[in-house]
Amino acid sequence: FRKIRYDLMEKNKTGKYFKYAIGEIILVMIGILLALQVNNWNEQRKQNQEIENVILKVYSELQIGLNALESDILTLEKGYQSTYKISESIRNNRPYDNSMILDFWYINKDEYNLARQTGYEKLKSLGIDKLNNPKLEDNLQGIYEQIYPRLSREMEFFPNIYNYFSEYYLENF
Repeated sequence: FRKIRYDLMEKNKTGKYFKYAIGEIILVMIGILLALQVNNWNEQRKQNQEIENVILKVYSELQIGLNALESDILTLEKGYQSTYKISESIRNNRPYDNSMILDFWYINKDEYNLARQTGYEKLKSLGIDKLNNPKLEDNLQGIYEQIYPRLSREMEFFPNIYNYFSEYYLENF
């Protein structure tokens, strides 16, 4: 290309030189635009991969949370059954016996969900709207911003069972 340029300048073909120069500028611009487009595609691919990884993390955290909730439900059901047994014993004036130890333990169990939220927080920082799925976005926001806070210790609606009954236990059992 340099040789062509020198030849055109030496032969005083200025018009052809300008056409050549404009063609070279256009060629450089096309190269730059192609490089930018490839870079944009690569950045978009990286961003999509990152969002996919975060979605997998959120899914994993939700699975862990679901398992914890199922375990908590079983514990609370045992607490309900134990409460019934103890209340029946009190109603029928039956004396305390050692078989009630687990019942007292279960009625003191106060289960709270301590859900992992690192995946959701990362998703929010990336922009939850990048999921391009309004229903999924609404469901995730509902779980993490409405349901999980209600299940956490910070949103305690009732007094702590142990604190509420501890004096009664000490006096009667």
